[in-house]
Amino acid sequence: KDESGATGQRAGHATRTGLPLRAGYATVAHKTQGGSFGDSKDVEFMIAHVANHISMEKLFLGLIYTLFSRVEKDSDWALGEAIDADRITYVNSAPGMASRRWEDARLKMASAHTERKYAHLKSLAAF
Repeated sequence: KDESGATGQRAGHATRTGLPLRAGYATVAHKTQGGSFGDSKDVEFMIAHVANHISMEKLFLGLIYTLFSRVEKDSDWALGEAIDADRITYVNSAPGMASRRWEDARLKMASAHTERKYAHLKSLAAF
């Protein structure tokens, strides 16, 4: 109480105790690339609101992976609403995946060839 006997009020002023509020952020999945969420990060928790149609996944293959791979632990994220399994599994049947898998295999073979060709350089004695 102050001198007038009022509790926390002065002429023209009032106080209010509310819920403990924390800063929140909104962004799109594309902007999450390169970021991470978790206990030791600036953003500790992510609530994902994902549209149920797969049009964005058709345009940007792997967009769902990009979004959900930003968190450190499974407990660091939640879905804002339910989504169809097709929205998540589309990447496995996408027409562009055949060429990506072929290119991955080609690069793996090229890498193995390069490692065999220069295996002698792994030894410090070769220098």
